[in-house]
Amino acid sequence: MALKVLEMVGKVHENGLVHRDLSTANFLVDKKRDVYLIDWELAFDLKNEYPLPPFGFGTPGFISPEQNLGKRPTVKEDIYGLSALMVVFFTGLKPREVTPREKRTIRAFIMKKTNDQAVAKMIARGMNSDPARRPEVIDMKVMVGKFWFDLANNIAR
Repeated sequence: MALKVLEMVGKVHENGLVHRDLSTANFLVDKKRDVYLIDWELAFDLKNEYPLPPFGFGTPGFISPEQNLGKRPTVKEDIYGLSALMVVFFTGLKPREVTPREKRTIRAFIMKKTNDQAVAKMIARGMNSDPARRPEVIDMKVMVGKFWFDLANNIAR
């Protein structure tokens, strides 16, 4: 499921859009396990820089610090949201359920839950308060794909 979400958001970005409200409530999964991204009212068109000012709000725990400040949107807002979704995928906890102490040490917290340095590092980078330090969607896809590949191989042994 995580790979499908990452693939979908990558395509959104390729089309010059930022969703700006990536949360567990804004994805639907049907009986065939197809994934749908909904709730587009906060989206921002990067090519046309529309709407300006960008609409506010978003889902607490999933929106980036710069979005909270009303700054001009970039795809890095969605990277933050994707990283918050990865917290859910890898721990079962929503970002708002993670304690303030665990948030300060998000890398150690994720490592404790997953026992995987690459996953912990990627999620921590994605939730960095500095957007320039966040990874790209492709990097996240590679990390998640490797995690599930390694997990499947370990189970098969």
